[in-house]
Amino acid sequence: MLICEVCYKKKIEKGGGKMVDTVVKVSNLTKSYGKNKVLSGVNITLERGKIYGFIGQNGAGKTTMINHINGLLFPDEGTIELFGSSDKKGLVQARTRIGTVSEHAGLHANYNARENIKLNMKLRGIDNDELVQRTINNVGLSGVGPRKFRNYSMGMKQRLAIGCAMLSGPELLLLDEPINGLDPVGIVEIRNLLKQLNKRFGVTMLISSHILTELHELATDYIIIDHGCIKDCISAQQLDARCGRRIKLKTNDVQKVLSILAERYNITQVFVNGPEMVIDRPVDPDEFAWVLYNERVFVAEYHMEEESLENYFIRMIGGGSHA
Repeated sequence: MLICEVCYKKKIEKGGGKMVDTVVKVSNLTKSYGKNKVLSGVNITLERGKIYGFIGQNGAGKTTMINHINGLLFPDEGTIELFGSSDKKGLVQARTRIGTVSEHAGLHANYNARENIKLNMKLRGIDNDELVQRTINNVGLSGVGPRKFRNYSMGMKQRLAIGCAMLSGPELLLLDEPINGLDPVGIVEIRNLLKQLNKRFGVTMLISSHILTELHELATDYIIIDHGCIKDCISAQQLDARCGRRIKLKTNDVQKVLSILAERYNITQVFVNGPEMVIDRPVDPDEFAWVLYNERVFVAEYHMEEESLENYFIRMIGGGSHA
């Protein structure tokens, strides 16, 4: 096993706090840099044992949110609760139960893998010589020998960073683009490792990534953020259901179509982008086409389509609105 099982069990027993189902609760969090509001009234909840895919474009606020949770940033407004604690002392203690993988922090450019792991163990107060080689083996770095970290490929650096973040057996793991630069085999290895940690120890994870297909293989839930605002929080099962068949049409009378949907089908949530409309609620497509014809609604385009995972996220993050 990659992490130190003894350290993990001691952490749970000694505590740092009581076992709670809610690992993170962020309430109305706002952060600005000058006139630039990076996070705006963010509310998210992370439940124990789940793997959250954190999705958004570059600059959407993902890294800023992660850095608030791990204590590198402090909000202008709002509160953060970790493992049931929200006071200053409680947050400091709670953050000892968090592991973070972000831009190789805590890794020395002139150290090799073994030296970097020993450094991180010393910082965490871990004394276990066997853990050093076990970590090297499990992140696929057994063949690098004395090579310095600065000479690693991006994938090798990511593997070592993840290994060091797991040393003390975190209950919450924050990963900012953890599979960047990894080859396909490396991606599968890291995915399997994260699944193993989650299954064996119930480690909660928040994973920021642009590789949506990979998140689909791993995440139990998704949080979608855009321009500092949370757009959607959805389970994997709900997402799969929403990525099913839907009606897409183009009309010059959007308001009339919206009125028909509301009155006839009790549907009020419809994606609208100019003349284009997307209806992802259950509607018989043939019947609806006849309804529009009888109501004399001009329809330039009308078809059914299967929505991909990527298209769903683009639709939620990108242009358009929900009428």
